Amino acid sequence: MTSSKIDESAYLRWLLKYNPFIHLSSESLKSVGNFHVWTETDRSFWNAVESFLKSKKKKLIFLIGEFGSGKTHRLRLLYETLEEVPCIYIKVDSQDSRDVIRGIEAALHSLEIIPARHLKKVILSLAGKKEDGYSSDPKIAAEKAASMMNNRGEAILLMDEIENVILNNSEEDVRAFTKYLLSLYNALSDGKMIVIACIPKAYESIKHLLSNLNPPPTVIKVKKITDEEAKEIIDRRLKQVFELKREGSVFENYFISKETIAELNRLSRGNPRKLMQIFRNILLTASTLDDREVKRALQVLSGIKKDIKEKKTPSKYGKYLRKIKARIGERKFFSLIEAAEATGLSLVNVKSILDELKARNLIIKRGVRYYFTESALKLVELAE
Repeated sequence: MTSSKIDESAYLRWLLKYNPFIHLSSESLKSVGNFHVWTETDRSFWNAVESFLKSKKKKLIFLIGEFGSGKTHRLRLLYETLEEVPCIYIKVDSQDSRDVIRGIEAALHSLEIIPARHLKKVILSLAGKKEDGYSSDPKIAAEKAASMMNNRGEAILLMDEIENVILNNSEEDVRAFTKYLLSLYNALSDGKMIVIACIPKAYESIKHLLSNLNPPPTVIKVKKITDEEAKEIIDRRLKQVFELKREGSVFENYFISKETIAELNRLSRGNPRKLMQIFRNILLTASTLDDREVKRALQVLSGIKKDIKEKKTPSKYGKYLRKIKARIGERKFFSLIEAAEATGLSLVNVKSILDELKARNLIIKRGVRYYFTESALKLVELAE
């Protein structure tokens, strides 16, 4: 069975091959195709992509949605699907615009040295590479990057989570990065497309700087999932792991009413990741997957959620988050040692606290760095 910080023994009674909701983020999936549920947002997004592929006119798309709404999932589906077009995927994991621009330039070198069919597999390791020849002028750096893309007849650049360099940063840094984006797009020839994924707050803060783009960007806002889409997301996950050939599988009795699905979707606020989090907890608490037991589990989970929100979370976790935030200032990321220094705890104890915060989606870990989520930042404000 797949390892997890959740007690996997609770899933044995379901006859599951593994926990179907352990991978909430698409980054941990080998491929997203089998898990994808087509929505109205997808139809808008792929219509824009198809328009580019047919016309070959250069294009800029902004994919805007909250955390957990499926932006990264959709970018992955795009570069897994388009075999004939080289795609460069870059996750923005730094607040320093110079680091990000250097990473983009280094990644785009792959267009010159790597066959197109291999690009999608190596780009994540190339994105963090530094290059000594980096120009301090964003416009010059952008034109150099554009020339690399223009050497290919067709190329797509996918940039994910640009809010890391846009939000909680100096105005000078934001302007430098925005200048880079504008210069890069303006210098591209036809046959090139840029897709930028970010949260709404990030787009709103820079959209006034994008007014002179020609042609103007296509803006696609990720909509909340419908009740029907919520049910299909749950079904897809369960069908990946239920052992249907084994006699007595509870999947044969799996039934959840439209009313219960609607309640699930309401509690998750139409957010796919939150929906999967809730259903993961249902598998731990419900005795069967019939509609009545799922409703009972939802009532229990609603009470727990309310208790955590109103009582426990601000006093317990908000305190640690506030101390760490005070230690690092405006930065969104921090190290294990910085967390220990801020809280006054040993490395072992603070690691335990960070694991709890990560399980509650208050922080995420990338490499050796920990990052605050938007929920954590709001909790810090509440704790203060």
